Amino acid sequence: MVDSALFPAIREAIQQNELGNASAYQLSFARLGDSGASFGIFQGDTNVNSTARQTPLSILRQAGTDQDGINRIMAAVSQPCPEGNPLSDADTALTNAALSSPGGRALMEQMDSTLMNVGIMVPAYYIVHHPRRMPSHVPFAHV
Repeated sequence: MVDSALFPAIREAIQQNELGNASAYQLSFARLGDSGASFGIFQGDTNVNSTARQTPLSILRQAGTDQDGINRIMAAVSQPCPEGNPLSDADTALTNAALSSPGGRALMEQMDSTLMNVGIMVPAYYIVHHPRRMPSHVPFAHV
């Protein structure tokens, strides 16, 4: 298995690859394929990843956003966004403020840890123990 002492270096490498100097604590839009809004070090995608969809929902609730605002924001970013940001300037500012708040950062850290465990620990287990049986839905399964 991967030594957990390596996790900070792995996180930093992924952050530099995914974001460069951009903030992980704001929405970004890849404008590719089925991508929705992405955020966090691991760029959790709100359209294709249930963990990434649940995280901003929890963060917006924690920030006191009204239910109509949450519904409007989540509906807009939980679908492909090939044209970029579908949110109004006000909803973008509201969402980014919630994501970058101390509570938002804490929930995002939890999401990133979950995504790292799925993306690193699960494939590492299969590589070591069952290299020919790695499920195709596991990240890096076809590397």
